[in-house]
Amino acid sequence: MDETKIYSVKRPRTLISLAPSNTVKEAFQKLADNLITSAPVYDPQKNQFLGFVDALDLAVFVVRVFAESYSKHPHLYDPREIAERFAMPVGDVVNASTRDPFLPVDDSESLGFLIDNFLKFGIHRLPVRNNDIIIGIISQSDVAKYLYQHKDKFGSMIKRRLSDLGMLDKFRNSGQGVVSITNDQPLMRAFTTILTHKITGLPVVDMKSGELINNISASDLKGITQQTFFKLETPIHQLFLNQVNKLPPVSVTPDASLEDVLTAFDRTGVHRVFVVDSERRPIAVVTLTDLLKQFSTTLEYAPH
Repeated sequence: MDETKIYSVKRPRTLISLAPSNTVKEAFQKLADNLITSAPVYDPQKNQFLGFVDALDLAVFVVRVFAESYSKHPHLYDPREIAERFAMPVGDVVNASTRDPFLPVDDSESLGFLIDNFLKFGIHRLPVRNNDIIIGIISQSDVAKYLYQHKDKFGSMIKRRLSDLGMLDKFRNSGQGVVSITNDQPLMRAFTTILTHKITGLPVVDMKSGELINNISASDLKGITQQTFFKLETPIHQLFLNQVNKLPPVSVTPDASLEDVLTAFDRTGVHRVFVVDSERRPIAVVTLTDLLKQFSTTLEYAPH
């Protein structure tokens, strides 16, 4: 891990960025058009990056606008008011979630150093620089893909079960279990839950059986505009009826191995895998952060 360098994990590609003067509406559109969940904000006048705007920052923005609007006139949304809020400069929502600071890392640093920084700061992506120039972004997903491609180097560790690695313990011992939402709840409740519990997504379960049927993450906000703002009060199960392109939740059983989970992340591109019982009820969640902890060279990391 310490011999592999960041430039070997991911090669630079065109850096997609935003300007401080771009509107929040434009930020939503740019992320959706490029199928990405975040973009750095670059100020050409100051010749510096101000930080990231990601799906969680936009979730904070939407929840705030919803609360403001609802306090004035419940269940009614003035298009002009919403449009004014979406026209605010994106520079005002940089790292609004306070969960993705802009911390550049040199491309000559090791993979072990990279993983340790993801965990130390509790973040999902880092800007990569070469000779003090930002040349790209590397994410936890990029690292997971690299680990999958080189899984044969980890010997018997990769075959160990999740339960043996202690990856289910925090849910078993918490007394609360997995944070989830039933499919009869409105979409806004899902985003509020995500922000309240400081997570990036949560399982959607059947209101009667508790069976895992879908999942919600901050990136699902990409279809929300000032014209569709009213959909935030729509029950989740109604919204899913028209989302034919939304991938089903990825799940494994408690006896799954670390290799099984690594394979699931690589093949689907998801950011979380749900562990379900015999009745397909979620009993644990394995995130990319949880996965990287197993490959970390340190024992201390930011709670996440």
